[in-house]
Amino acid sequence: MKWVLGEQSAKSLRGGEMTDVIFNGSSTRKSLGLAEVTMTFANGKRILNCDADEVQISRRVYRDGVGEYLINGQIARSKTSKNSSSARARATGRTSVIEQGRVRALLTASTKDRRIIFEEAAGISRFKAKKIETLAKLERVDADLTRVRDILSELDKQLRTLRLQASKAQR
Repeated sequence: MKWVLGEQSAKSLRGGEMTDVIFNGSSTRKSLGLAEVTMTFANGKRILNCDADEVQISRRVYRDGVGEYLINGQIARSKTSKNSSSARARATGRTSVIEQGRVRALLTASTKDRRIIFEEAAGISRFKAKKIETLAKLERVDADLTRVRDILSELDKQLRTLRLQASKAQR
């Protein structure tokens, strides 16, 4: 479920790389060239941004490491797929998946680490990341504004000098 909904960390899926989800074969079956998972969501209330009663979100990864997302069979960007699945999660009361083995880590975590886990599960960490990004952008804009003010101040000095010279030239 996590993989099809956009998980990017192979480690959190108990693998070394994304291609580890592809069947490597056995003594009775040959290996496959790709792995694909499709989840189907009911969309009668149009919670997902798609004009269909059912929405299928699929993810594929090929042996060469190339991956793709599909929404109703059409190739889509990863961000589009994540937005669709996060809309579904919000509409259904925000579901969170805890991997096998993480429950013990959650119970034994420090209060600070536990808070981070709960914030991720509640979707708050996404907003904190956006806040940090926005604050950094605001700092860059503020630095640009300071630079523009310095330039305007310098131009104002030059303008005063030029006005004096123009006045002298007219006299």
